[in-house]
Amino acid sequence: MAFSTLEIRRQGEDYHFSLRRRGAPTAGAMHSDWPVRVAGNIVQALNRTILEAIKTANAIPCPPDAAHNPFVEAGSNLYRQFLPPALNDLRKELRRLRTPLLIMTNEPGVCWELLYDEAKGKIKGKGKANDKGKDEGKDEKFLGLTHCLGRCLIKGTSKPAPPRGERDWRCLMNCQLPARQEARLSSSGCGGGAVAAQMAARAKC
Repeated sequence: MAFSTLEIRRQGEDYHFSLRRRGAPTAGAMHSDWPVRVAGNIVQALNRTILEAIKTANAIPCPPDAAHNPFVEAGSNLYRQFLPPALNDLRKELRRLRTPLLIMTNEPGVCWELLYDEAKGKIKGKGKANDKGKDEGKDEKFLGLTHCLGRCLIKGTSKPAPPRGERDWRCLMNCQLPARQEARLSSSGCGGGAVAAQMAARAKC
């Protein structure tokens, strides 16, 4: 089964990205290292923004578009910080990607699934304004909704993230993988059904 891995390694305030295709004739590194520096206080501010978006979406009554617009804003900020114009080659490779994507990272405290690419082209058959004037293709700009997506924790290279409250994060991984393909992933050290995941928002509106 062909799939791709996006490896994100944190070293202090430096983050190193590498993207590889696996299980295909063209398997191998597309680029060995895309580095970017993001200060710790910026990461904390981004996480606070996401938490505020969740609280707003869970408010009763739920404000109009509260289950969507704040997450678009948070995801856009996340994208601009971690995938700035200097990493334009990586941006282009992610837009071209047509395989399931496994995120391998030693930084579990960042909600990578919410990366929102404002410049990403709209999916065929979508993107037309409906009768309420909304863009039906904009959701597909979230990394977690663009690809069959999963995560694999790279252990032993980062401090564990502090535990979050039961109602804090509402981005879920729903993993499923046929047994014959699970064995292939297990041999790479990533195990489980990570490459066929879906991100779902559980905002109670």
